[in-house]
Amino acid sequence: MVTTQEGNGGLPFIYIVNQAAQAKICLLGATVLEYQPQDANPVLWTSPNSLYQVGTPIRGGIPVCWPWFGTHPTPGFPAHGFVRTQLWRMIHSEEVSPELTLVELGIEDDETSRRLWPHAFSLRLQVRVGAELSVTLASTNRSTAHFPFSAALHTYFQIADIDTIQVTGLENVPFLSKVHNFEQFVEADPIKITRQTDRVYLDTASTCVIHDPDWQRQIIVEKEGSQTSVVWNPWSKISSEVADLGPGAYRHYVCVETVVGPQEKLHLAPGATHELTTRFRLAPE
Repeated sequence: MVTTQEGNGGLPFIYIVNQAAQAKICLLGATVLEYQPQDANPVLWTSPNSLYQVGTPIRGGIPVCWPWFGTHPTPGFPAHGFVRTQLWRMIHSEEVSPELTLVELGIEDDETSRRLWPHAFSLRLQVRVGAELSVTLASTNRSTAHFPFSAALHTYFQIADIDTIQVTGLENVPFLSKVHNFEQFVEADPIKITRQTDRVYLDTASTCVIHDPDWQRQIIVEKEGSQTSVVWNPWSKISSEVADLGPGAYRHYVCVETVVGPQEKLHLAPGATHELTTRFRLAPE
């Protein structure tokens, strides 16, 4: 059911197979790279041009962004935090049933992390693979003072073609458009992506649905512990300029991200734990 093998770049990978689905996780960043229910097309997209090396994030799957989301104000600090570029460890695996497998990964602060972020912490990522995929990031404050943080489960969903999909569930929700210098907008219609799109939807716990008519399916995306959702696709120009994407890559995925946004100003008390969950399943279109 659960095996660990050396893979790309000599990195450790976890392979999960049960009666409902299969999945693959890389311990670099605790990145869930693949999830595919039985008799279905893949649900996650991972770039074939990804670099598999410590210190560099994997492009695709479900990167874990923590303890900040987006660009850090300090020049030279990595975007989206530092845990997505570090090796995690496997803590526990369990065959809950023939159709459900659980894997838990973990990472803590060390000398390297404290140079970027001077707080003691413990992170656990619980991945439940079955007819649906559930991923929970548990952040625990091990220091003696409150600390602020933001985070994201930055999911790349595989789709048949960007021209034919749409995303529902965020109608009439205010959003900041990074493409328009964070100007705020509201739209009443479903999201159709026809150009570079980078939207931060505010104060929402809504379920989103990716409608993919070419593959005759919906991807239903639920979340917990989050009041921010991000919808992102870089479109053609950026895709062709980014080495680990490449021309045409943007056509095959859309990111619908479960986020604790910086604007939420979330502070974690000493000894407290915050859980951020993304959960998705397929349904007929």
